[in-house]
Amino acid sequence: MKQIICVSHGKICRPLDTLTIKEAYKIKRLGEVIKEKYGGNFHIASSSAQKAMQTASILRNSIDNSLVVEETSALYCEENHFTPEKISRLYNLYNSQRERVDNLVFVGSSSIKDILGQLNMLESVEGEPLKNLSSMSALVLNLEDRTTDTISSNKR
Repeated sequence: MKQIICVSHGKICRPLDTLTIKEAYKIKRLGEVIKEKYGGNFHIASSSAQKAMQTASILRNSIDNSLVVEETSALYCEENHFTPEKISRLYNLYNSQRERVDNLVFVGSSSIKDILGQLNMLESVEGEPLKNLSSMSALVLNLEDRTTDTISSNKR
């Protein structure tokens, strides 16, 4: 079983040699929280290929070996911020790998409200992208204030 982690956090997704101890700890804590909540193996998707690889590297080195982290090119873009279009592409990736992915996980410094707003805008971007995703849940983890929220995509 695979999970998708959507990483958008400029402060902690920098070149590894420029990370502070506190920033590296946040990534480690992120891995612990996600493993605690979901367990299993993960895909990391980021708006930047470099960020995805760096974050995956830290997670691999900081969490025990039962957490397998893989990068995916689903959201490799020049910009560092998620837009409804990028999230829609991630939903499309999810649809293509339904047998392997049960949860869509957004991780970032954006506020939960902002990400919820982006999710609500999906229908205007892709028509009805949520119609086949009623069993999917999305976890929003805000590393700045340590809050989490789980969003069900079952809107119908």
